[in-house]
Amino acid sequence: MNVSSPVRATRVLLNVLFENGQPVDAAVGTKAAAYLRRQPGVIRAESSTSGNMELHYDAEQVTLVELGRVLRQANLRVGIV
Repeated sequence: MNVSSPVRATRVLLNVLFENGQPVDAAVGTKAAAYLRRQPGVIRAESSTSGNMELHYDAEQVTLVELGRVLRQANLRVGIV
């Protein structure tokens, strides 16, 4: 019998910016969080009104670099808070 262990989430705080370095507003931050929640390995993504995002993901399924690339496709970039 193979017993699987529960997923251990990696938590990171991100600052979401437009590609030109300008901060995103609450509406864009909310959309970015929703976009990330649809990605494999993302457990939780919540955005604040200041453009910061709390991200929980399974590091065995996806890396932070890969998730950053996903946001680059939406003309956004991230920095770690």
